[in-house]
Amino acid sequence: MKNSHLLIISMIALSGASCNSPKPESKPVEEEPQKTVIQSDALNAGAKETAQDSKRNSKAVDKFTNTTYKVYYQDRWGYKISYPSFLTDVFYPENGDGARFSDNDQMELSTYGMWNINENTIEELFQENDTYNGKVTYRRLLKNENSFIKSGYTEDGRIFYTKTCIANSLNGAPIICLELIYPKEYQRGVDPIINKIFKDFKYSR
Repeated sequence: MKNSHLLIISMIALSGASCNSPKPESKPVEEEPQKTVIQSDALNAGAKETAQDSKRNSKAVDKFTNTTYKVYYQDRWGYKISYPSFLTDVFYPENGDGARFSDNDQMELSTYGMWNINENTIEELFQENDTYNGKVTYRRLLKNENSFIKSGYTEDGRIFYTKTCIANSLNGAPIICLELIYPKEYQRGVDPIINKIFKDFKYSR
């Protein structure tokens, strides 16, 4: 199943993201422009940067400042997410299970749902293989939200941050997944993006 020490500050801050919210209405729509606050203190203070890394980090800060968002409503599974408007390459699979949003800088956001046909608990899903997308360096079970977070490095060296939840406690309820992948050089500027995406991740049924 698909589903760093640098990321721990962000993950703890995001543990309150919920799977409960008002019912969605349609497909992607524009949100009011929203200014983000860059949290550069999320970087490891002792980390050393090369000149190239410093240049890319500066690019990330510039890119993520004053980011605007769009909203994607997933009608089949009944949830919504916010995604940065600079992720302009959008792919919708034919089965209608979700969507993938990406750009030319190796950042991508994927979301999808599936039926929990084996009626697994969130604890059982949490214990599944941690190498599905590379190396997991952080994992946290959020039992009160019926969800969990995992993060680490992909095989190509990028950072992934994923959240999985079972929509409700009913047998056969859908499993909803959301994953953000981005270059590690973007760590300086990505915190507000992560906060917005994962806090707006809502299930409505």
